[in-house]
Amino acid sequence: MFYRSLWGLIVLAPMGLYFLKTIKEDECKKRKTRLALQFKDCIKSVSASMKAGYSVENAFRESLKDINLVYGEDSLMSAELRSIISGLSNNVTIEDKLISLGERSGIEDVREFGEIFRIAKRGGGNLTEIIYDTVSLMEKKSEIDAEIDVLISSRRTESRIMEAVPFAIIVYISATSPGFFESLYHNITGIVIMTICLGAYFGAVILSKKIVSIEV
Repeated sequence: MFYRSLWGLIVLAPMGLYFLKTIKEDECKKRKTRLALQFKDCIKSVSASMKAGYSVENAFRESLKDINLVYGEDSLMSAELRSIISGLSNNVTIEDKLISLGERSGIEDVREFGEIFRIAKRGGGNLTEIIYDTVSLMEKKSEIDAEIDVLISSRRTESRIMEAVPFAIIVYISATSPGFFESLYHNITGIVIMTICLGAYFGAVILSKKIVSIEV
């Protein structure tokens, strides 16, 4: 598009690795968002079961049924709950499994919940109330996340459109006015100009992603 040169394609091919990296990061972020939502619902289920008189171990076992019902047995949290329940049979504590989940997933709320859970359990705190209060805080944060997502969703769409516009313009003009861009190819001046344009485009893409990336 910018150079009409095989050598240009070869030299700038590593830029494709950056975009591949951003795609993987977006997928990872979506996966973390799904897991965080499922974890919140799991802890809500645990809190409800404990208020009904279940022990904390049995409350986690009961939460597996709820998660399977809502999200399915192949969901992320279902697999983690099965791992937690399996760990109980092998004398691995729930708090250790929760902290491990937080570290593996990179979700700070999960890791912090595991730490709070461990301190409360070992210190003899009121687990039922602590879990309930923690769930309330997680729900408030989830509501703020949802509000922010709604506010910037249109900006994300605009950003994706603007990322495609330069290529669409080049293709359109090249198709409707053959030779219009010829002076920009295969000469030093044209290469310099197109390199500046490509650099500006690349910088704009990075900046737009930072602008619409807001975390609570």
